[in-house]
Amino acid sequence: MSRLKEETAQAHKDTEKYSYGAEIMSGRLTLEQYGEIILKNYWLHKHFEPILETHPDLNALFESRLGERMKLKAIMRDLEILGVQIPSDWEGLPVPDNIAQCLGTMYVLEGSALGGAMIHRALSKNVVIADKNAFGFYTFYGQNLGTMWKEFGEIVTKFALNEVLEEEILQFANETFKAAELIFSKSIERITT
Repeated sequence: MSRLKEETAQAHKDTEKYSYGAEIMSGRLTLEQYGEIILKNYWLHKHFEPILETHPDLNALFESRLGERMKLKAIMRDLEILGVQIPSDWEGLPVPDNIAQCLGTMYVLEGSALGGAMIHRALSKNVVIADKNAFGFYTFYGQNLGTMWKEFGEIVTKFALNEVLEEEILQFANETFKAAELIFSKSIERITT
């Protein structure tokens, strides 16, 4: 897990530069910008979650509890509360096709929950956004956040028995970050026109 963090750090930074971080932390994020962030997370999860959920070996690795980690319904509720229309789905994103690649993708998706706790704390002080109470995505695990992250780390560590598997997990984590960067770097206007 520490190698994953270290060797995806640049890809993570590249994605974050399009995520309104300064606006979130300063309390200047607008409701429209918040809706855009949630919509972009929708596209990311809408692409990857069905692939992850239907991978039988991955579900077995998570002792048939993989569904507890799927955040798409919470994201869709947030979009509904915010009144955000969902344009057509995103095309051309990478497709993980084995467990190692799925774990690489999950590293990015699960990691967003960790960052989400900090984002939620900042956004809950932004009255315009807090009044909408559309935080299903950012509070998905609630008090279980630490436990869920630890459990995920243990599963990844147990699975990555050799350098070949480590490399594949790492490579697809970076691919998933690149997919996220692609989505987050586009303006909604450019997507919908």
